[in-house]
Amino acid sequence: MKLRSFLISTLLAGSFAFTVSAQEVVIPDYSSTPWDQVPNEFKWNLTDIYSNYELWNADKVEVNTLLGKIKDQAKSWTSSAKNMLQMFKTSDKLELKLYHLYSYARRQYDMEMSNSTFNQMKGEIQSIYVDASMQLNFMNDDLLKMDEKTLMGYFSEEPNLAPYKFTVEQLLRSKKHMLPLAEEQLLSLTGIYSSNISEAASILNDVDIPAPTVTLQMVQKLS
Repeated sequence: MKLRSFLISTLLAGSFAFTVSAQEVVIPDYSSTPWDQVPNEFKWNLTDIYSNYELWNADKVEVNTLLGKIKDQAKSWTSSAKNMLQMFKTSDKLELKLYHLYSYARRQYDMEMSNSTFNQMKGEIQSIYVDASMQLNFMNDDLLKMDEKTLMGYFSEEPNLAPYKFTVEQLLRSKKHMLPLAEEQLLSLTGIYSSNISEAASILNDVDIPAPTVTLQMVQKLS
């Protein structure tokens, strides 16, 4: 249910917020240093996400399994509070898997943009994200078609649904602004190319165009 907005606002943008401590640490400028020459302490330790490519690929396979599970659960997921909770939990598990998969591929790509393998991995997960977002659009549509009293009654009946209540309430408040299911699915497909221009510009600026050498008056060369 939250997948498309999560994708657009965070993953395709590839942006993260960092907090700078009150006592700032001086970090050497490695912006013009080849990746393999940068000390390891100044690189992301991506083994905290996946220790190897095989584990990353295994989770990518698991995503398809979860999507199949969601498809099966979709037939009756709004028929009871228990079924709804099961669907939300499966959706959460899928979202977390996708987040890990994309974070690993994206950070690898950010560290070595000229590496075609990392670029391909990032593109694969972007495509899977968009496909998953389109497949999960039915959830909003199903919730909006429910009797509101019955829907909200599920939260009283099943306490474990509490973490999802605010999101459902937000959906209900925005009901008049929601598109029909087919149009929501079409909108989801735009995620596959929404960042293409910025991605191409980044590769052009950071990889393809050679860094110029500038000679200052003090005869110091900078690249």
